[in-house]
Amino acid sequence: MVALMTSDDGSDRPAREWQQSGPMKGDDVGWLADRLPPRIRAPIRCEADYYGASSVIASAVGRAEPPKSTAYWTHGWIGQELRHPRQYARGEPGDRHLVATDRQAAFLRQAGFGRVEAVGLPIVYVEDRPIERLPNSLLIMPPHSLPYTKHSWREREYVDLIVQLRKQFSCVVTCVNRYCVDSGVWTEALRQRGIPWIVGADLEDRNCLLRMSRTFRSFDFMTTNAIGSHVAYAAYFGCRVSVHGPLEVPREEDYRNDPWYRKYPEVLHLNLESAQEARVRERWPWLFCEPGEAAPGDDWGREMVGERFKRPARQIARLLGWSAVGRFVETVRESRRRVERWPGRLLNRVQRMRRGRATRS
Repeated sequence: MVALMTSDDGSDRPAREWQQSGPMKGDDVGWLADRLPPRIRAPIRCEADYYGASSVIASAVGRAEPPKSTAYWTHGWIGQELRHPRQYARGEPGDRHLVATDRQAAFLRQAGFGRVEAVGLPIVYVEDRPIERLPNSLLIMPPHSLPYTKHSWREREYVDLIVQLRKQFSCVVTCVNRYCVDSGVWTEALRQRGIPWIVGADLEDRNCLLRMSRTFRSFDFMTTNAIGSHVAYAAYFGCRVSVHGPLEVPREEDYRNDPWYRKYPEVLHLNLESAQEARVRERWPWLFCEPGEAAPGDDWGREMVGERFKRPARQIARLLGWSAVGRFVETVRESRRRVERWPGRLLNRVQRMRRGRATRS
């Protein structure tokens, strides 16, 4: 799917290491699983916590734990055409928004969002040791589900295609999103055909961005049957990226229970238009090829994630509102917003009371 924005479903439970349940650690994947960081749950308090972005910045500035951020930081690649601010702006026009590129920043400013900064996506702030790629290795990344989405993907058809690719590469591993693992999506079909898999992205994992960075940097090639953040990230980290097999295109009914799209249905319609295969092929025709014939896309990847807009980590911490001054200013701003909303809330309450009296009478 084309980076469809979804709502958060985080928990307030304290951070703890998760049990490593699910990934197959046989001869075909043990070398990879051993180099990945543990999955550690962290509470989701705001968008900056998604996929551990705030933890990356906290580590870079010497903090053991990230404070709650007062800014919104776009957490994934926006691959579709920019046509509506709610495609990636979650806060109010007066809130601070951190986005990937100057083009996205300009679009939001034109829509009335005054406090917008182009800083790159959170993935560009991951700092790590060099990792050796396994020569002629292929990473498979199918589309992923979320707790409130339902999909009818052609799992067995795509897994059969993966089986045909195995003889062309030294190693083939599938990366499955945590929510798909929880619901058994992809993993059962992969198990039946003997394809090894690992747990990939996880909204609540504070090590998620580091985990995905190491995963991408371990493979020569990455192929997929869907468009999403993984395409830009894989290219950014040096994989040769391809879209191979029948493209999975999202449908409106898949997101019937998504809170964000229920609030902004017009955004869903715009994103679905951008996700149609003809539109995707028109924008990125070079992605559609045999996996072994994929060309390097490092420059494109760097442009997509906004690497040239990367700021020092301490500046990001300040923009996220972690300083004492920043938190005081945001407290005053939020108090003023509450006061401004009070008359409207009072009017609504009075109207509800009047309707109740009319019903009883």
